[in-house]
Amino acid sequence: GVPALSCWPSAGLETVEARAVRAAVETNSVCAAPTAPVERLRAGEHAQLQVLLTEPLDGCVLLLDSDWLPAVRGTLRLFSGGLAFDSPRFGPMVLPFRIHLASVSAFNLGAADGMAALILGQKEDEHGYGPLALLPGRSGATAPRVLTVAIAVPCRGPLHRALQDKVWPYWA
Repeated sequence: GVPALSCWPSAGLETVEARAVRAAVETNSVCAAPTAPVERLRAGEHAQLQVLLTEPLDGCVLLLDSDWLPAVRGTLRLFSGGLAFDSPRFGPMVLPFRIHLASVSAFNLGAADGMAALILGQKEDEHGYGPLALLPGRSGATAPRVLTVAIAVPCRGPLHRALQDKVWPYWA
C-alpha cells in the first residue's frame, strides 16, 4: 500500500499564515487585458504572481511526487506570473514562476478528449510547500527533495478551456 498523509494546517501560527496567504491571492480580480497597465491596476496585482488570468477553478487535482500525499483536490488560481493552489488538506501553496520554477512540461493540452497534464518542477531552494517539505520524496529515502507537481487537466473541462484560451498563450 501507499502511505497516506492526512494533514491540515495546525491551529496557531500555521492557520494565521495560511489565512494571510489566502487573503493575498483572493483579493485580485480577473484581469480582462493583462497587457494593458490600466486593466492590471483595476484588477489588482499580486507582488509575485502578478495578475489573475481566469476565475478560480474549484475541484482541481494536483498530483504530487510524494508517496505520502500523492493527490490533493482544491482550488486553483492561474496568474500571469505563477499559480496558487489551496486545499483544506494541504493548505495554500503559491508558486511564483520567476522565483521557484525550474521546468514546465505540457502533456496533451491540445487534445480534444481524455486527460492532459501540466507538470511543474521546483528549483532547488530552501522553500518547501506544506508538510512535504519536511519529508523525503519516497518512504525510506533520506535525500532532500525538490517538489514536482502535475495539474490534472480533464479535456474539454473548465480548466482545459482556461489553459488553452487564456493562460497558455500568455505563459508561452
